[in-house]
Amino acid sequence: MRSLPIVSLALSLLAAPSAIAQFGGSGADGVFAPTADVTLDTDARPAGFDFVSIHVPAGVTVRVVGNRPGILRSRTTIRIDGVLSADGFAADGANPGAGGAGGYAGGAPGVAGDGPAGGQAGMGTFVSNQFGGNAGHATPGTGLWMQPTGTYGSALPFDLRGGSGGGGYASVVTGEQLGGDGGGGVLVLLADGRIDIPGAVTADGAGVGTTRTGAGGAILIRSATDVHVSGRVSADGPQDTLPGPISGHAGDGFVRIDAWIEEPVIAPSAVIVPEPSLRALPDLESSLATRGEEWLLHTRAVPSDLVAFLLSGDSRPSAIPGLGTYGLGAPEATDVVGYSVVEPRPDAAAFVVVPIPNDPRLLGVTLWAQAVTARTASAEGPRLTPYVSRTIR
Repeated sequence: MRSLPIVSLALSLLAAPSAIAQFGGSGADGVFAPTADVTLDTDARPAGFDFVSIHVPAGVTVRVVGNRPGILRSRTTIRIDGVLSADGFAADGANPGAGGAGGYAGGAPGVAGDGPAGGQAGMGTFVSNQFGGNAGHATPGTGLWMQPTGTYGSALPFDLRGGSGGGGYASVVTGEQLGGDGGGGVLVLLADGRIDIPGAVTADGAGVGTTRTGAGGAILIRSATDVHVSGRVSADGPQDTLPGPISGHAGDGFVRIDAWIEEPVIAPSAVIVPEPSLRALPDLESSLATRGEEWLLHTRAVPSDLVAFLLSGDSRPSAIPGLGTYGLGAPEATDVVGYSVVEPRPDAAAFVVVPIPNDPRLLGVTLWAQAVTARTASAEGPRLTPYVSRTIR
């Protein structure tokens, strides 16, 4: 570890080699501004789409399909006035519904739905009649005559798995054969500029039958500037159509929205399902600090940015123009405990591990941590993360 005044550290980060990309990728796919409904197939582009800008006009629906998540990058702005959808597909009689992009398919007749929390298989016999089950994701699928499904995934870190599929139904009495509905897919919107959503971004599970509904998918919206949502963002698990107290529903998925410095702006008119995780970047998270173990410091910022992690035994918050609030002790007594480069992936992050000696004298000592990001890929300079404290156990 070494001490370095925070302003000098910021200047040294400015001199770091330039990063080659931010959230928005290369822009190799040009401008995306469809004037009629269009489908994007993620199987043909498993690494995602890299546009210069994205605009879905009002009255236009862009459907994202395939077995891979739908990752759409923009070098500048994203605006959704129409509909951007990775919804699951409803079953067609005995044919199960496919999942949205990166989501799971429903089950064949008498077969459980695909995915980690697929709806249970349904079977009609001379003794009993049990419908196919509703699927789960962030929350369990529930319904008549079925145990709640399990759950899986997370918004933080963002899990690139969509919703599970509903269970199929088969009756040995009537011969009825019904496939399960597909789970919602995965949509990741990454932009270097502003993201505006007056329209709809959806990754809902499908559900048109009595049961067998697919779970909601997962949505990550992330801008290197700001995000404004006044429309609908939805990863909903639909309710089945059984009446009143015996009805059930598929599990909801995840929605996370990140913006730079300030949290995303959510207008009163916005409808977001389920409750979103809203984050201002760069952020800083910390594991518990325990003697004899490693202390993990973790920040999310722009891919390829250089991040310096700082540590102090004191906190004296003060504003530094252009950098943010410095929350540690005297700058000349602050230790730089490590550098890390933000990983080039959708949930871009950097981390450092600080070993805590197994020394009884450290019990009850409070440590303060903060990080500073370079932002070398843009005109904006370094930025301080929030600061956190942990008391050694």
